[in-house]
Amino acid sequence: MIKQQMKYDDLVTLIITRLSEEDDLDDIILEICQKTGYAWSQAELLIKHVQEDNDAKIARKKLPIFYGLAFFTFIGGVILTGYGLYTLMVALISHSELFPRDLTSYFMPVLEKGIDPLSAFKSALYPYLNMVLGFFVSPFSAIFFGAAMLSGSLVGMRDTWAKILNK
Repeated sequence: MIKQQMKYDDLVTLIITRLSEEDDLDDIILEICQKTGYAWSQAELLIKHVQEDNDAKIARKKLPIFYGLAFFTFIGGVILTGYGLYTLMVALISHSELFPRDLTSYFMPVLEKGIDPLSAFKSALYPYLNMVLGFFVSPFSAIFFGAAMLSGSLVGMRDTWAKILNK
């Protein structure tokens, strides 16, 4: 059987592509063995070497899938946390006996003029949302779930960010 000889650069490119697509390692090794005539252990060693040397490049090739998901989870967490903090702050400020007058004096003109960006939303949909979602529309749960989304996005991408930023 005549084996097709590949250039080393082409072989490295093939390995990086297949690893970034998260193909099965045994399938990659088999393909390398078939294309180069290497023994299984040689191909396995080559793949490990290429993987160690090109970790950042492999992580960048996975970028669209993982980063898109992490980005939208992060943005959703920011929005949800912001909504919870805003709703909580409006509720606390509207009961001004909880705050000294000097703190509420910054916010009261806005509340007295009726400039509340969420008032239309709350008046039209809040009763239905409260009935359907119950706990999930309270400011505390919004803050909790928003913070969980933020931390999940950051922790989940920690290794990938480290690979990209270190190389």
